[in-house]
Amino acid sequence: MVSLPIPKSLTADKVKATTREEMPKQRLSLSACTGCNRRAWYDFLLFGQGRDMRPDHSRSGDIAIALKGVVIRWLTAAGMTVETINAATGEMLAASGLDGHLYSPIDGIVTGVPEAPTKRHLLIVAALKAADFAKLERQGAEQTRPEIVARAQLGMHLLGLERTLFAFCNRDTGDFGAERIRYDAAHAGSQAVRAEWIVDTRRAPARISESPEFFVCAHMCSRADICHGGVLPPRHCRTCLHVTPINDGQWYCDRHEKELSFDDQLNGCPNHLFVPDLVPGEQVDADTTAETVTYELGNGQTWIDGAERRAA
Repeated sequence: MVSLPIPKSLTADKVKATTREEMPKQRLSLSACTGCNRRAWYDFLLFGQGRDMRPDHSRSGDIAIALKGVVIRWLTAAGMTVETINAATGEMLAASGLDGHLYSPIDGIVTGVPEAPTKRHLLIVAALKAADFAKLERQGAEQTRPEIVARAQLGMHLLGLERTLFAFCNRDTGDFGAERIRYDAAHAGSQAVRAEWIVDTRRAPARISESPEFFVCAHMCSRADICHGGVLPPRHCRTCLHVTPINDGQWYCDRHEKELSFDDQLNGCPNHLFVPDLVPGEQVDADTTAETVTYELGNGQTWIDGAERRAA
């Protein structure tokens, strides 16, 4: 008897093809402040949007978020107390700083940790593949997850805590591991200075590598098209040279002499001119009367930013 082929599932195809709208982020997050400085700068100017949000990446992120709740339940069942909500506001606990330009919900604050039962710990939760889990258990977070350590140091610095509990699970087997991270004032301070610089600078920070074939750039960076590929980012207020971050997480437009709402920032205006370091070329001229900036691009062509507006 000839077996029939298993019919293709239209339901599975539809789920796999479904994309989720990416919500713009008004402020920097703790995780955005780790890794490559230029990628963090792009994230800040681009609202965290435009990254690789393929459906499979979205679903993988959903699984990781769901497993965080599972890990928190495990900690609670083991006798620890995990706070995730600010009792005064009813909102998620968060770390904030940099005059309101950094705001990052945290996984929680945990007390009752057996090694230090009375000490409050910043909680960071991760769900890892089996190979990554095993490597982390063997070598520790400092060696295998330096971005987690950097995030923990900045988070503790902003929250006034001295310890982090990094709780992680093997998402293939359900195995569990944990590591405590001690506050390091020098490391935390350098992370805070770095984050402040990312907010304040209008110049593109150095790349992690000048080679687009570098592994992190080629396979792990969501901004490689802009950084190495010469693609212009979207036009909106954050990418405009007229706009500057100011106090209380606000932005100010020198061209229109006003503070900008979040909707203003997303929408932009016809007077937009790119922050020069976002353009893949060298600035060679600027006309303040015509409101144009001229660049010589890497391919040898001349491009005038603002010329399209004048032609219209």
